[in-house]
Amino acid sequence: MRENVHEKLNSFYGDDIPGYILDAGKTFITLHTGDECFGDRDVRITMDDVADYYLNQATNITSGCRTLAEIIGDWRFVDMMAGECLEWFKAINIAGMRRAARRRGLMPKF
Repeated sequence: MRENVHEKLNSFYGDDIPGYILDAGKTFITLHTGDECFGDRDVRITMDDVADYYLNQATNITSGCRTLAEIIGDWRFVDMMAGECLEWFKAINIAGMRRAARRRGLMPKF
């Protein structure tokens, strides 16, 4: 991880970066799922993935299964991860997150 991003991650997580966060930048965050349900793998989530999630998945109440990037699973876990990623992108690159949302026709309220 780049030094300045590592400092921002420390600040974002209150000096306690979760073990599942492998890398992060202004436009992505890489997580390790480490779970048999989602497969023991690393997943790179971009601002576009988060914007797509909020456009297509977040309001779908007909299914208990949702998708964020390559993560498919129970809506509660996926929704929590999407929210965490959104907060990270808002903290590190709010203008970029707004652009990603607007490209999809969303009206960001942040």
